[in-house]
Amino acid sequence: MGDYAFDDPKKQPKLSDLTPEEHGPLVKIHYSYSSHGMQMGSGTVGNETVNWQKDGNVIIETNDHRDGKEKYEKYLAGTDAAEKLRSFVKENRMAEMAQIEKIPFPYMMTDSSSSSHISFTFDDGGELTDRKLDCSSCWIIQQDAIRKVHELIKECIETGKLLEEKESLYDPSAPGVPGFIGMGMMSGFIGMGMPAGGFTGMGTPKTDKAEGDASAPGSWKCECGQDNTGKFCTNCGKPRPKMV
Repeated sequence: MGDYAFDDPKKQPKLSDLTPEEHGPLVKIHYSYSSHGMQMGSGTVGNETVNWQKDGNVIIETNDHRDGKEKYEKYLAGTDAAEKLRSFVKENRMAEMAQIEKIPFPYMMTDSSSSSHISFTFDDGGELTDRKLDCSSCWIIQQDAIRKVHELIKECIETGKLLEEKESLYDPSAPGVPGFIGMGMMSGFIGMGMPAGGFTGMGTPKTDKAEGDASAPGSWKCECGQDNTGKFCTNCGKPRPKMV
């Protein structure tokens, strides 16, 4: 299938190559994800949003649709964790990382597809500026930074307070509900160590090497932590490692 630029250390981008950007305070982080399989009603769609409000509070809202259930949660973030998150985004130049071109990846047809995006919004003197990263084609430097962002968001929740929680049922086969889509282009969540599915999957550590999972014949575990059965990882798109 040709060379994978993602795996070539010489092709990895560097922060020093990016044009510096000056922005005002971070006011919002928005993460959206979706995954679709061949089975009816197997889709998952959701998003998580962190909002820095004018009164000084930081509110986190999560929405998740899967398995016929829709769940909404609202949190008041822990103050110290929220400040750590804001500082990390600035110090690690998350805005500039949006300048990096996508990985030239030879996508393959598969029976499932997934995608996710994360955006950062800054208040530049009353004018809002967005910087968006397509997590499906991020380089290692971007992946590591985004993974840390999610760890800090999780810390904001764990050290904060649950304000509201709602859960309802829906018909997975109803029109407009994520589900069966047939063969599609794979655009998995690039080795972030989490499945497309919200905070419960965030922060899962990457394994040191790919290894098989005895629970299913022919299955294997990718470096990003995803269990797979096909030739390519449904989470990050990496090819199945050759057997030694």
